[in-house]
Amino acid sequence: MRWSIWIPLLTALPITAQVTTGTTDPRVRTTALNDSVRQVDRLDKKGRTVLSTHYFQGDRAVGVWKEYDKKGGLVDERDMDILRYGEPEDFPESVPAVSTDPTDTSLALVGVMPEFPGGEAELINYLTRNIRYPREAIDRDIQGLVHVYGVVDQTGDWRTISIVRGVHPLLDHEAWRVSDGMPDWRPCIQQGKPVPVKVKLPILFRLR
Repeated sequence: MRWSIWIPLLTALPITAQVTTGTTDPRVRTTALNDSVRQVDRLDKKGRTVLSTHYFQGDRAVGVWKEYDKKGGLVDERDMDILRYGEPEDFPESVPAVSTDPTDTSLALVGVMPEFPGGEAELINYLTRNIRYPREAIDRDIQGLVHVYGVVDQTGDWRTISIVRGVHPLLDHEAWRVSDGMPDWRPCIQQGKPVPVKVKLPILFRLR
């Protein structure tokens, strides 16, 4: 199976990489830890080895999710408590007073839009090199478009604000992780001065 990660609003060509996927259909075991939090374990076919451990409070992913190999060895951890969902305006403490979505074409009339170093092609290269499609998401055929909102401040520093539209906590967390680790952008320039700006970054996780 092949998988690709691309930015549909910026390029028409997906970036693909070859991966080998399993055909396991793990069992699921749910345990109530308290009145609000439940633990969900996925096990191998024989029901002997835990392949992943997830925690939920209602429908919200919480805590540290863990992924294990077939021998039960820990291979990955994801802190789901970093995830925030909603429009940037839902988090006023994180959104700058001067803020314009660069997808708004009016921005081009008043200044220079923010840009990833090296432009669109280098942004695609960065994502290709750094995104790790979660193994469990591959095995479970989880795919879709994640919309990440962030702020590029006056110095060009990117800060992830929220997931405005998610797919699954595994993909949402990976989109958050890789976007939050981006190098500095070229800042937005309005009236000759750098200003903070909101940026929506759609990332499509696709299996084929």
